[in-house]
Amino acid sequence: MLPTAIGVGFLVFFALVIYWFLKTLSRPADHKQGGRELRYGLDFESAPEIMAYNTETAAELENHLKLVMVDDAWMACWSINKNFLEEKQAEEASSGQRGQEMVLRIYEAGDQLRYHDIQTRKLSGCCRLYLSKYRAYYVSLGIKRGKNFSPVLVSNTVIPNSLQ
Repeated sequence: MLPTAIGVGFLVFFALVIYWFLKTLSRPADHKQGGRELRYGLDFESAPEIMAYNTETAAELENHLKLVMVDDAWMACWSINKNFLEEKQAEEASSGQRGQEMVLRIYEAGDQLRYHDIQTRKLSGCCRLYLSKYRAYYVSLGIKRGKNFSPVLVSNTVIPNSLQ
């Protein structure tokens, strides 16, 4: 009777160790079309020649930022008036900090709210994004100084799903 109880106890302990090991392993990232996996699961293309997409899919508004579906990926398309941007930068410059840059910030709302910044120098353009399914995303175009970020334009919110 005693050897059986010790054997059952050992098997239960071994099963718990295996369960703990499997739970602590990081889950593999969802790669789409062999793309690069980045921090927080965001995958994007940011080379200047890649960002030169035609903005016909976006509305021709003076100042806009919009997430639109094009072919198999989402595009963050923006257009901002130079005078409007200079006015916002002047407001931010009054705070006394130097070294400002225009940034496209991608927000991902899943189990946590995460973001990734893409520096841009263009007043209008598009950036292709490969977004994970069943998570909410929106994009903000703003001015970044050090760790401080001031949004100028905010896009619509999208939740990619298996139907798209």
